[in-house]
Amino acid sequence: MLRPELITQTGRKLESQGGSASTLARGKDHLGSAVRLVEYINNINESMLLNHKKATFKIVSQTLKFHILARTPCDQDTFKNAIDYLYKVFHELAQKENQYNFPETVAKAYNDLEAIKAIKNLRNFYFHVQSKETETDKVNEKFKNASRIFSRLCGKKEPSTEADYEKVRTSLITELAESLKKIHDMLKAQ
Repeated sequence: MLRPELITQTGRKLESQGGSASTLARGKDHLGSAVRLVEYINNINESMLLNHKKATFKIVSQTLKFHILARTPCDQDTFKNAIDYLYKVFHELAQKENQYNFPETVAKAYNDLEAIKAIKNLRNFYFHVQSKETETDKVNEKFKNASRIFSRLCGKKEPSTEADYEKVRTSLITELAESLKKIHDMLKAQ
């Protein structure tokens, strides 16, 4: 099993050297935020293992692509790729048989996180709903959900500029990191 601390150490080293990591972002905060998410994956997995349970997050090649979260400029395609990455890592790779790999109470809290809901809704919006006719109530509700998320994260119902998409991405990553810290604290308290 690949250990996430190796990933975060490498990310920090690249960030401090200003090497290839700096070409991914205009400033260290973009890559630093992505590295923090990987650190939370590591912390949560270690808490689960210390409680004699399986690690929650699977570490696979997809997990290693966290640099996707640091790409700038953040246009719609870059944003869609970031959402796809977040969905795969924090939803698909955190589940087995449609159940999150947490103790039951923590799994419910994780599923109820606004950041996780936003990631799932935006992934569905970009990769499934936009190609369908908008006449059905179900599809229209997906558009309304996306609009609410955008409004909450950037103040606009529909991002239209790179700055808007960057604000949504940054806000979502910050919210996710804060939420993962709470989940980690719940696991430590058990």
